[in-house]
Amino acid sequence: MSQLSKQVPHSVVEGISWPAIPHASEAIYLATFYQLQQSQWWDSERLVRQQLCQMRQQLAHAYANVPYYTERLAPLAGMWDHEITLEDLRRIPLLTRSDVQRAGQSLWAREYPRSHGRALTFSTSGSTGQPVKIRRTQVHTMIS
Repeated sequence: MSQLSKQVPHSVVEGISWPAIPHASEAIYLATFYQLQQSQWWDSERLVRQQLCQMRQQLAHAYANVPYYTERLAPLAGMWDHEITLEDLRRIPLLTRSDVQRAGQSLWAREYPRSHGRALTFSTSGSTGQPVKIRRTQVHTMIS
């Protein structure tokens, strides 16, 4: 059982304890958790359909904003102009750690959706001792 599912939300409104009215920052977690609780019962077709819908948006963003993917996805350009399939995804070359190390900042998006907040840079050496720098937005920080 996840840590979040064990906790009872704390209400920020005096005199109301249940159902709790959480602080806005906590509401993000509760909303995400609720969606995950609901989607765990979806059949595999519905779950894959939603994942592919999200992947389509990510591919379009990467192609338009990430120099590395603009080049790497060029042979597949336009794939995301329609509903994508699992077969479409299998055509995308896998990204390896050495790819990430060689590509460097060409893997960083030039622009991010405004609602994702600022992009922050992180560095890790992992188990190989080879440094990798990544960027992620505040949305990632909210949901991780």
